[in-house]
Amino acid sequence: MTEDIWVGVRERVLQLAEHPGAHKVFGAPSHGFRLGPVMGEDELAALEADLGVSLPVQYRSFLLCVPTTV
Repeated sequence: MTEDIWVGVRERVLQLAEHPGAHKVFGAPSHGFRLGPVMGEDELAALEADLGVSLPVQYRSFLLCVPTTV
């Protein structure tokens, strides 16, 4: 199942934020290692309807398990 590839990613991102020098990582000043709440299946379906597309399976899985920064 594709969700298995995302196991532990949230925790690893939060650990990276605590690592010395993390603020020097490309993009860190803008995203600050902040994670938003995961999307629900209904929210994802609404997003796809608004966009008029079906998102790729792995990207859907990502949005359901490890959201991007807020």
